[in-house]
Amino acid sequence: MFAVPREEWEESQDFRQAVADRMNHQEEREKAFLNHAGDCFAIYQVRDDDALRDIRFESLDWLNSKGRAVERDNYALVYTAPLSAFASADAALEQLWYQFNNEHPADFQHPSMSVSDIVALKQDGVVSCHYCDSFGFAQLTGFISQKPTVAELEAQVKAGQTISLTDLADAVHREKKKSVV
Repeated sequence: MFAVPREEWEESQDFRQAVADRMNHQEEREKAFLNHAGDCFAIYQVRDDDALRDIRFESLDWLNSKGRAVERDNYALVYTAPLSAFASADAALEQLWYQFNNEHPADFQHPSMSVSDIVALKQDGVVSCHYCDSFGFAQLTGFISQKPTVAELEAQVKAGQTISLTDLADAVHREKKKSVV
């Protein structure tokens, strides 16, 4: 069997079809992102639907002025990948903005990162979601519905926030079960 050069593979119809097929596995890909052991990121873009064209490329201020909210159902998960170590979420977001506007990975077959996109970061087990706004990123809460992990709850406590002891007990119980399996 002969090897195909990377450039040739990336220009092939089979490659484009494999990339396009990922869009048919939204739920599984999101679960894989959330369950990934290391640091990683996910990019969400407004679904390609005429009914949503009025929210694509709009700022949070504009959405709020129209009484609209950022809703997970309006978005498609378009890309996930491991995340290099960064000193902060802001540094990671800046690098991802640069990369997805100037040096797209070959398997990123979507529009460049822009206003209204969501970037989910998973760093040290904690997931945070960030709305790409007109100037910079705004952190969102509740974009990805998930049960908090022990690490996320600990991070909230360290940040001076209160947590539910029931949530903590559930998280400890879930994570113990995983380690036994």
